[in-house]
Order: sequence, then C-alpha cells, then structure tokens
Amino acid sequence: MKGRGEPKARNWQEHNEYLVKRGEMYLTFRFLDSWEKDLEELNRGKLGRMFAYTWAFIELMMLIHAIFHLPYRRLEGFLR
Repeated sequence: MKGRGEPKARNWQEHNEYLVKRGEMYLTFRFLDSWEKDLEELNRGKLGRMFAYTWAFIELMMLIHAIFHLPYRRLEGFLR
C-alpha cells in the first residue's frame, strides 16, 4: 500500500526497540515520600473516621483501573 506514512523498517533491532518503548508506561511512586504529611493534612480538623489513603494514591489506583480495565475487586487484589 502506498502512502502509509511510515517507511519500511530496515534496522529491525532499532524498529523493535521503538515499538517496545511505545508501549512503556512511567509510574512514579513519589507520593509515598509525603504519605504521612499528606494524610496529616487531610485529617486535620476532621470529625469522624480518619482518611487512610491520600488523594495521590487514589488517583494512581484510578489510573491503573482505567489503563488495565481491572474490575474493582481485582484492583483491590492487585493492591494487597
């Protein structure tokens, strides 16, 4: 087919590495460094049961849920 936009790969090792890197994901766990401080800030002045998880952790779990299409119970198992 003409006009596909991608030239034919000639260096297969380089092309393979390009395809592998295209599927990479970068997940950072820097939020763990400030976990205690963030929880303390969330729970300051709160009445009732205290929060156990930070917003950054919940957002990470939402991202994992969306990317891997995990049902919530399987996501819970993933966390354990």
